[in-house]
Amino acid sequence: MSPLSLRLPEANPPSPGSTLCDPEEPAVSQNTQCTTEMWVFIASLLSNAVVGFLIAYFQAIDANSPARAYVGWTTILFGILFVLAIMVAFRKRLSLREKGRDIELRTVSAQVRSS
Repeated sequence: MSPLSLRLPEANPPSPGSTLCDPEEPAVSQNTQCTTEMWVFIASLLSNAVVGFLIAYFQAIDANSPARAYVGWTTILFGILFVLAIMVAFRKRLSLREKGRDIELRTVSAQVRSS
């Protein structure tokens, strides 16, 4: 062995009958996963808007401001949009789970080590 060569440790083989993902073939579509993450991001932005307008609504009530009705309706509108975005994100996540699949790999000479 030359001084510059490296020896990488051997990977632990999976236990017999274990289920793994095949790295060559993705289990789910990346487009679906990206869409799911996009809707979660939109829902997080809308949740910030709901909280911000809700605080503004309570302050408008305390100040007896004539704009409290407009701020209240804006809060309700952002609340509805937030609920819709959460519902779409969950629906996309469920479709992602349904499209996923498990691949069972069989091992030939795996040994189980006791801890």
